[in-house]
Amino acid sequence: MLHRSVGYCFAAIGMAVFFGTGCQKTVPLDTLVGKKRTNVTRKLGMNEAISQHELEYADNLYLEYRGAHPDSDKLPSIMLKLSQAHMDQKEYLLARYYAEAYIRDYPEGRRVDQAWFLRLKALFLRAVSKGSSETLIGQFQEEAAAFIATPAYRKYHSKVRVMRKKSQKIQYRRNEALALYYEKRGKKKAAAFYRSRNKVSRTEEGK
Repeated sequence: MLHRSVGYCFAAIGMAVFFGTGCQKTVPLDTLVGKKRTNVTRKLGMNEAISQHELEYADNLYLEYRGAHPDSDKLPSIMLKLSQAHMDQKEYLLARYYAEAYIRDYPEGRRVDQAWFLRLKALFLRAVSKGSSETLIGQFQEEAAAFIATPAYRKYHSKVRVMRKKSQKIQYRRNEALALYYEKRGKKKAAAFYRSRNKVSRTEEGK
């Protein structure tokens, strides 16, 4: 369970413990990018590659730069830029990858609170996207609750509360749709199960 703490470092450690497998070992970037190859034929800078949405090219630039300058003070900023850029292109796994990599490598970094927020936002957008797994909504809500309970991230609390409210509404609509689906097929127990989940969520919202 995440413990409240005014200490920034303790908060970061607590979040990592609470989330468990969510931020254990970051998936390699090459695995997430996959087999597609960029069509870029001329040399671009990092900012130009991002602005032109050549993100695979930007990913490669990041890997090359990190290999050549592992101690560069520019790396944290680049990682957050790439996280946001991939999120803007709806590449939520890659967005979360960069946020998690920042948290792993710079747990006491100046903008680690932003990295935690981007990590959570990437999960939210993935969870509420069309065709997403039902379990992702529950995972987001658990992580959002932990985030809000951490004073060190209060700067982003209001934004996370808004996302949490939206996720609850989406989950409610999904439960209702499933209840109707099972009702039409005469499966009353299944329909009652999803209706009961909505009753529980209404009760929790009213607390």
